[in-house]
Amino acid sequence: RHGEGRDMRRGVTPAAEQLELLTRSKPVVVPTVWAVGSDRDYSFLVMDYLSPRPLDAHNAFILGQQLARLHQWSDQPQFGLDFD
Repeated sequence: RHGEGRDMRRGVTPAAEQLELLTRSKPVVVPTVWAVGSDRDYSFLVMDYLSPRPLDAHNAFILGQQLARLHQWSDQPQFGLDFD
């Protein structure tokens, strides 16, 4: 079983990297990832808590604007990320 914890982190490390990338893009608020870890059969991220907001018409409009800006952030010619 030695080293299994390292294998478990492989599942959450890409998620942490993707959150970091979204943080650098600026248009969408993303929680800060403080740690990536694993314990026995579980892997986890420790990150900031962002309180949910109701998806009313105003918040839906703001989210739509943020997502549009997010998709204009990079000049990548294809959809998706170059890792994962």
